[in-house]
Amino acid sequence: MTMMGGCGNQAKENAQKQLRDFTSLYPMKDLTEFYDLEGSRDEAFAEDDQGVWVISSGYSYEQDDELHSHRVTLDFNKNTRNAEGYYYYSIFGDTPGGREIKKIAIKYDHDQIVSADEQTLPEEMANYKFLIQYVELGNSFLNSLDVLDARYNEQTAICFVKYQLEKEERMLVAVEGAYRETAGETPSLLIEGDGKDGWEQHSSRHLSISFGTSNDYTVDESISFIPSSLKVTEGE
Repeated sequence: MTMMGGCGNQAKENAQKQLRDFTSLYPMKDLTEFYDLEGSRDEAFAEDDQGVWVISSGYSYEQDDELHSHRVTLDFNKNTRNAEGYYYYSIFGDTPGGREIKKIAIKYDHDQIVSADEQTLPEEMANYKFLIQYVELGNSFLNSLDVLDARYNEQTAICFVKYQLEKEERMLVAVEGAYRETAGETPSLLIEGDGKDGWEQHSSRHLSISFGTSNDYTVDESISFIPSSLKVTEGE
């Protein structure tokens, strides 16, 4: 059985190093930079396939013993230089797999998320900004935070680092303002990933900001690099 390195300086350093290809992307104010960002292409990619960057972001909260999830997922296709995806609103409770309340086709156009069909996006999604557009995750910032936990698996490169956030922290204040939600007494930042260095196929990186509130309000975002044939958003 493969063991996971526990919380400690070595686990923290190894995990942070493994996640640097992810954290170094923050911030990216202009998401069209994804079209020129390189990822690792293996045998799963056709020879002429430049790949697709998938970014998925949203927020969730508990209400009446159910988890409400609002999510935007966009595929930035390096081949076509177009970005398309979906907005989802789902509720997870007793129903296996949750209940999909709303699904709207979207596209990214002139720095805005717009509906790709006749459905109207909720106001908060029409003006939605991804975390990557305004959150900075540089080494100096991350090293200034207290580490609550860290894990690193050398064989699989599965790792995470969980940081404590202070209520007056500038990054947290910016996220609070964007989501119009106030953090509780125990906010935290979790950054995790799997796969080897270089954004290989099926590797992903993910961050989540837990507000530490009674309704478990959480904002999260993930980035992955895939062959264009997979078309992630069509199957969600």
